[in-house]
Amino acid sequence: MSENNQNLKELLIHITQIEDKRQTLKIKHKLSDIVVITLFAMLANVEYWEEIEEPRKK
Repeated sequence: MSENNQNLKELLIHITQIEDKRQTLKIKHKLSDIVVITLFAMLANVEYWEEIEEPRKK
């Protein structure tokens, strides 16, 4: 496994260890998925939630 893959794997392990304090009945998506999507959106210079929610069609 390359060093980049190992770093990504370690990051994902840390993200999945974040305690989810949301109300169970209101959860539609895993917290780890939300964190990863938000992180990648930030790296892509996304400024508004709407850009994450509905990406532009090319």
